[in-house]
Amino acid sequence: MFNALFKELGLNAHYSRLAAETAKEALDLFLKLNVQGMNVTAPFKQDMALLMDELDEPSQKIGGVNTVVRKGKKLVGYNTDYLGVSGALISGGIDIKNKHCVVLGCGGAGRAAVYALIKQGAIVTVVNRTFSKGKELASQMGCQTVQFDDLEKILGKTELLISTLSNGIDPVKEEWIHPWLIVFDANYKHSPLVEKALKKGCSVITGEEWLLQQAYPAYEYFTGEILHEKEKKIMKDALHSAQWIYPGNVSLIGFMGSGKTTVGKIIGEKLGMGFIDTDDLIEKKEIKTIRDIFEKMGEDYFREVESAVLKDELSNNKNIIYGCGGGIVIKEKNRLLLQSKSLPVWLYASLETSLTRAEPATRPLLDGNSQERISKAGKLFNERLDYYWNASELIISSESEAEVTAEKINAEIRRAFNY
Repeated sequence: MFNALFKELGLNAHYSRLAAETAKEALDLFLKLNVQGMNVTAPFKQDMALLMDELDEPSQKIGGVNTVVRKGKKLVGYNTDYLGVSGALISGGIDIKNKHCVVLGCGGAGRAAVYALIKQGAIVTVVNRTFSKGKELASQMGCQTVQFDDLEKILGKTELLISTLSNGIDPVKEEWIHPWLIVFDANYKHSPLVEKALKKGCSVITGEEWLLQQAYPAYEYFTGEILHEKEKKIMKDALHSAQWIYPGNVSLIGFMGSGKTTVGKIIGEKLGMGFIDTDDLIEKKEIKTIRDIFEKMGEDYFREVESAVLKDELSNNKNIIYGCGGGIVIKEKNRLLLQSKSLPVWLYASLETSLTRAEPATRPLLDGNSQERISKAGKLFNERLDYYWNASELIISSESEAEVTAEKINAEIRRAFNY
């Protein structure tokens, strides 16, 4: 959604996925990369709120943020999840004032849904498997709660059901669903609840609509620009045309010393894929070392060979992990190729970490004494950050051990593509 609109408007911006183990790790990387804004997914919304300098009122009430914006030296947290709920209802022409609504689950999405419904004047009941948590949320928001075992009974007088339960968890039996019930499920990949509701003739709001409606205000917070209907349509069309298909290859990009070769071989073993280093391919093609190519033919020649090798490899091979040269992202055509023919994963390591790992003898761009090497590396590192960012579809810190980094990537690929 975001990248489609960035492209249409000609904005120098890119939206990527950042994987982290904790909210703090994500925020630390966010700050190092000098990013303007980010969205936050479960289960980090509540923890991220505690790390903000400022929170908007809905975030304070809901107790979590899903949107972070850098404003000068301050980090401001917003919650657009509740706007996703209210926006989806308004878009569907559904008036819930004084209507009986049930919210399943009381995590971050559940809290946002309750907040949105109450603001629109609904009569809200929270149902959660752990009753004490549902009771706590109901007390905070000023609504009702019932025991989980009473779900069937309360659905008999419910006009809107919102499920915010994790993907794959669906306690609602088909016989409990009546035709006049409006069903709204936060899950947007596959929803058994939505399938049952459609079978019973219910009106349905999909998780995609929630995702879309919360993205509109997030974009406005990120850019400071108001979206018009034309821009919203671009985002909507991009979402509905998106294909959740594994591209077949994985390309590891990043600065020299970020661990691409070591991590790539481990990922290959985990996913049953081969590993190829693009620099090795270039040396075989030219029958020269990388250093010899730079010294005898020059960097421009090397970059052309690099582009040709990349195009040939990604166009003709599948099931390969590619460890890409540090400068492969400089050319726009390479960045576009990486994105269209593979999953480009940026391994981020600090300059200090990269220099401790890089071998000077194999890095012709860092020739010179120790001080000159540090100076050249720093210049290259800063010049390439935006290129890595714009090429990436997934960002992983590679400061940890290679096995830890590889497992993060493995988990992200399997989670995103059911690989």
